[in-house]
Amino acid sequence: MKQVIDLRVPVIDLRKVEVGTEVISSKGFSFILVSREKGKESWLDVATGITWGDTEYEKYTWDDAVAEFKDALPTRNEFKLAREHGAWKVVPSADSWYWSSTEDGNYGAWIENIPGGTQYGYTKYYAGYVRCVVRRSVI
Repeated sequence: MKQVIDLRVPVIDLRKVEVGTEVISSKGFSFILVSREKGKESWLDVATGITWGDTEYEKYTWDDAVAEFKDALPTRNEFKLAREHGAWKVVPSADSWYWSSTEDGNYGAWIENIPGGTQYGYTKYYAGYVRCVVRRSVI
């Protein structure tokens, strides 16, 4: 039987739950732990169909992040949806800045502060973190 955890009430350590566990965020959205390998987790946001990968260990400039991860880099809007769904209370995250795939003019791109929830257009030469996404259609 699938375990369901509701984060709107006090909860256990999510790093210890089994793959397949459904977690309801503090904002009322469902996330499912789809994998845990080598200490890294991936969580599916059921409402959007986006699976959020764990933080990559290295920092990248925006150009290097795009070259390395291509379409797996989340957009500025995907970060916004994740924040609105309460993802950063579920998906493990380093407290830092993460690159989006969304450019801000010729020399900048949008970054997201996790868990702070702010976004800024920033120089592409900054070394920020990356977290990858896998998108699927929601029916």
